[in-house]
Amino acid sequence: MTAKMYRSRADLRFYFFWILFGILVILIAIASGNWYFLPLLGGPAGSLLAVYLNTSYTIKDNGDLEVKGFSIPGRRKVIDIFSIGSIKQIHNTSSAPALSGNRLEIAYNDSEKILLSPQNEQQFIAELRQVNPEISVDQIKYQHRAGRSLQTTSE
Repeated sequence: MTAKMYRSRADLRFYFFWILFGILVILIAIASGNWYFLPLLGGPAGSLLAVYLNTSYTIKDNGDLEVKGFSIPGRRKVIDIFSIGSIKQIHNTSSAPALSGNRLEIAYNDSEKILLSPQNEQQFIAELRQVNPEISVDQIKYQHRAGRSLQTTSE
């Protein structure tokens, strides 16, 4: 198996703040007639691009999962795939190296957890289980905003 990299899936909430900021700067420029506000868009646009491009998950040939993201101290974490006990689909918007609210909660080293949101979730899980078939997977339908109960099945 060769190393496989997965980018983080991003949802609309990730982009909402940046789009709103851009619209606000443009409206201020139009209303005031001062276009010197427009260069301010470069900083947030560059930040958005950096966060998107630098949030990824790589399954390495040596059996490690390398997680990169801005919310990780040092921006990089390596997890031994053989230490992963379970994977659960959840909806959570807390700070994590994941750009979507629909995430995978990966439990490893008996007591540690990390939240990820790979673009091709099922393939990502399958590749992790190819390395470590002992990983249990709880398939949970993501919770709707109305707070309906979740349905869970285990593999």
